[in-house]
Amino acid sequence: MMNQLVERLLANKLPSPTDGTSNTPREDILIAGGYGGLSKTGKNTVIYSREKNGWFEVSQMNEKHITASSFIYNDLLFVVGGIDSKTIETLDLNHLPLKWMKFIGELPYKCDDHQTVVYQQRVIHIGGYNYDQKRRSNMISELQLTSPYTMNKLREMPEPRVGHCAEIFEDKILIFGGEDHRGALDGVLELDPKKNECKEMPPLPLRLARMATVRWRDQVVVLRGRDRDGRVLNDVFMYDCLTTNAGRATRMLCSYYWKYNCSHGR
Repeated sequence: MMNQLVERLLANKLPSPTDGTSNTPREDILIAGGYGGLSKTGKNTVIYSREKNGWFEVSQMNEKHITASSFIYNDLLFVVGGIDSKTIETLDLNHLPLKWMKFIGELPYKCDDHQTVVYQQRVIHIGGYNYDQKRRSNMISELQLTSPYTMNKLREMPEPRVGHCAEIFEDKILIFGGEDHRGALDGVLELDPKKNECKEMPPLPLRLARMATVRWRDQVVVLRGRDRDGRVLNDVFMYDCLTTNAGRATRMLCSYYWKYNCSHGR
């Protein structure tokens, strides 16, 4: 049943015209960094081939990247930061054999538990833990991929966030959940990069952090995560980006598919 759900999501996922990536659909799934399971060092990279129905190890990253963020830009996969790291590595998805290269630029400070998304050729960096300031960040910035490789402040969020998720919908960026010093959040923010404005949206049906999200048609699928008490959840639900309703009925239906505990980045 879980496979049927994933197949349905993959089959109906629409390419975003604003994500700065190639329109060529990719059938394989690549997992880079993290820890536990297949990645004990934080450097491992594995690919799941749908055609061959199997997992294959490829080149390791040069440094460990745990609770990092990633994005695809012009067919380059970027992995950004992670625990006690400000380095950026890239993987050319069109060049075989696959080999990680250390990017010439880097973050201005060590950062993890952040999010990065590509909006119309702009890389937007959101929140995370700032190791220099030793605190969670409420900053939204634009990361420059050309010299001098700076990160320019755009605006601040109402509260700091780590362990959150972000998805692009039309010409907006939606920021979901995460946690601050008080614990998990249920808030959803909508960032308008053109106007550099941020507004509150209808919240998630529960406080949630360290989940995973994926855009599907006019909705965002929110998978698992941890609640305000740190408990790992089995739930999956939809957040409707048009009517801005977080569907509890869909959440209860989808939770049937998941039989094991998992939380994003942990």
